[in-house]
Amino acid sequence: MKIASLISLVLLMLSGCAAIQPGADALLVRTEQSEAIGLVTVDAALRFESENREALPVAVRKAAAGVRSHAARAFVSLDDVRLAYKAGTASESRVLVAMAVVEELVSQVIWWTGELNGSPAGRPDISPTQMLLIEAETYDSESPAAWATAVPLAITLAKEVYTLVLSVKESLGQDRAWTADEAAKFRSKLMTTVVQPHWRK
Repeated sequence: MKIASLISLVLLMLSGCAAIQPGADALLVRTEQSEAIGLVTVDAALRFESENREALPVAVRKAAAGVRSHAARAFVSLDDVRLAYKAGTASESRVLVAMAVVEELVSQVIWWTGELNGSPAGRPDISPTQMLLIEAETYDSESPAAWATAVPLAITLAKEVYTLVLSVKESLGQDRAWTADEAAKFRSKLMTTVVQPHWRK
């Protein structure tokens, strides 16, 4: 999925932010949501690929290698831009570009859909992190149809990601901007996560 298309999706998402507290900055809230959901998703996917590399299709291994080459820099850059935007020293356009890069990386690791590049299946109008949140809240683990197009073995990853996404939703403010303490905790988690071995190889 191209960055320009993802920026359009983010703008569309912002225009329909019904679940945000009155007075909250919609762009800031959705940036934090993309960061938090994106981080746990990419982290789980890279660890999964590292641990199961020999059993996974070549296309998945290549996708993981591509994500690894950009992921740490992209997530740290988005968090830096988010902080600058909150301080009034970065523009909305800078935030949108940085967020689109992270959303693109997330789209590259949703291997259980059977698609290694592109919009979430059937939803070209929604960002990858928003789709993950919807899927996590609604998936039926007992339905064979839910996994009909899944890459074998990646079903395990999907279930782990859904659990992590729901945990993020419960633990962090997702209808308001983070408090200073929440932002500091996320920053600490981010900086610890991106230096893990499975992010490098």
